[in-house]
Amino acid sequence: MKIQAKTGTKKAAVALARKVLCILHHLLINREMYEENGNIKSKPVKFDRTSSPIQMTEQDMINVLANAGYIIKKKEGGGCI
Repeated sequence: MKIQAKTGTKKAAVALARKVLCILHHLLINREMYEENGNIKSKPVKFDRTSSPIQMTEQDMINVLANAGYIIKKKEGGGCI
């Protein structure tokens, strides 16, 4: 934090606590709900690339979708989806 570098750890903690309390006070007085603004940068998820991809049949894929709550219907005349 910039405040910590300039004035010290204790003052930075007090400044941060004051900022949180001001936000909380505003939310309570105005009866508003707290909403994230979406500007939070998250770390990218690293996938394990050492293992091979899972081999699934078409029926396995259909079963996964059905178990997730999707309704699967076969088109009349067959063929692609």
